[in-house]
Amino acid sequence: MLNKNFNQNIIGIIGGKGSMGQFFAKLFKSVGSKVLISDLGTKLSNQQLIEKSDVVIFSVPLHLSTKIILENLKFLRKDQLVMDFTSLKQEQVTAMMKSKAEVMGMHPLFGPPIENVKGQVILYCPERTKQEKKFVNFMEKFGFTMKEISPQKHDHLMAIIQVLIHFKAIVLGKALEKLGVDIKESLAISSPIYKMELNMIGRIFAQDPKLYGAIEIMNPETQKVLKILEESFDLYKEIVLKKDLVKFEKEFVKTSKHMGKYCQQALQNTAKIFKVL
Repeated sequence: MLNKNFNQNIIGIIGGKGSMGQFFAKLFKSVGSKVLISDLGTKLSNQQLIEKSDVVIFSVPLHLSTKIILENLKFLRKDQLVMDFTSLKQEQVTAMMKSKAEVMGMHPLFGPPIENVKGQVILYCPERTKQEKKFVNFMEKFGFTMKEISPQKHDHLMAIIQVLIHFKAIVLGKALEKLGVDIKESLAISSPIYKMELNMIGRIFAQDPKLYGAIEIMNPETQKVLKILEESFDLYKEIVLKKDLVKFEKEFVKTSKHMGKYCQQALQNTAKIFKVL
């Protein structure tokens, strides 16, 4: 039975030994919540965790998320709230909606470790729940910025924020590999913008390839976004190979106008970042 005081609920995290699961388990425990975890090698099974919990959170690898959710639907009760921490929402929320439980999708837009949660954004999708206000208040007390979004809008925006941006970095990394670039040598004579770009590429390649592969492969709008990226690449490839500086400038200015005042803001923001590179 869900408690009126959200922090008094027993919170069960399936996948609680992963970095995100551990992070939130520690956070919830810090305010007195009882937290249970199940994972590979734990004494508690997923079924046992669900039976003992008021709130159930799936914090599992993205490429396995829907499968694990569907496998555990039969154990969920009407008097529970079920959530997930995955980077996509439509498929996962649809799967959770097949249960009897109240349903809220969730996507923390950060990855542990982080020094301070204040201002960190968490997107949430309250699909079938009476717990929205209680849950949002509970999370905001930690300092999180909570933003409501539909599963469809979430995945659309993630096609830009994650699929497009990560794909670019992954492809640049592959190009560096194929060019045989000596990273240490290049950094010794590089500009601040190169160092910043290389930091972003290196950050991605320091993490789990299954996660980044699933982000690229599973988003329902990946094909559309990559087609536009390919068209944009082909446009500039043709311009550069033809040495058409006039057309280059024309296209460059069009994009600058589209981005508007943010261009100057970005110039100032990156100048601050360069000071620590």
